Amino acid sequence: MDNKAIHSQLLQIQLNKIYFGHQSVGNNIINGLKKLATPFSDVNINFISVNTPVKLPATYFTDSYVGENTKPDTKCESFAQQIGQIFSGNLDIALMKFCYVDIQSESNVDAVFNKYQATIDSLKNRYPNITFVHVTIPLVSKTVGWKQFIKSLLGRASADEIENIKRNLFNSKLTEYYRTEPIFDLAAIESTYPNGQRESFTQDGQVYYRLIQEYTNDGGHLNEKASQLAAMKLLEILAKVTEKR
Repeated sequence: MDNKAIHSQLLQIQLNKIYFGHQSVGNNIINGLKKLATPFSDVNINFISVNTPVKLPATYFTDSYVGENTKPDTKCESFAQQIGQIFSGNLDIALMKFCYVDIQSESNVDAVFNKYQATIDSLKNRYPNITFVHVTIPLVSKTVGWKQFIKSLLGRASADEIENIKRNLFNSKLTEYYRTEPIFDLAAIESTYPNGQRESFTQDGQVYYRLIQEYTNDGGHLNEKASQLAAMKLLEILAKVTEKR
């Protein structure tokens, strides 16, 4: 995306009230957005982190941590609570992101998705003026080491691969169910190389995606390069939403 397009999109979203509920990978993305805005003197997005009711400016991009990691139900409940208590439903756009640790090997993907769906349905009924942007669950990168090498020779999936498989399954449910609504496909960004190829692995004849190693310093969080890529895509999606409102 060129600077002219980024500039135009930033000017669009700065006229809105936007709330992003997340945990640590969300910080990576917001930092990327802030860096995108830095070069433009006429872009004045009010980036605010809030966890309690405060007096807010007329427009803003605000965020907060929601719930507890590894407990996705608490994130849904916290997200809904924040929208009501902090913003009184007075928002233009809202989005919530699960963390990769919210889906583990023992997770019930259907139960997690059903809770998310029920939460969003309830919020839509209560606040019909809010546009909700759906976010796919982030992935983790390939496990390295001799244990994983042995498992690969035996055709066995590592713990990280099993968890990534479940994250892929959740993301497929989300992108299919909300296919007519705005989706920030973070997992696709994390697993797509600049040439369009995807970082993937195969298990039982099925292809699944994972985070590109060059996009992370710790296997899960986004480095500066990936943060910028994710921020640019989120910006593009938010700008499209504002055009339709």
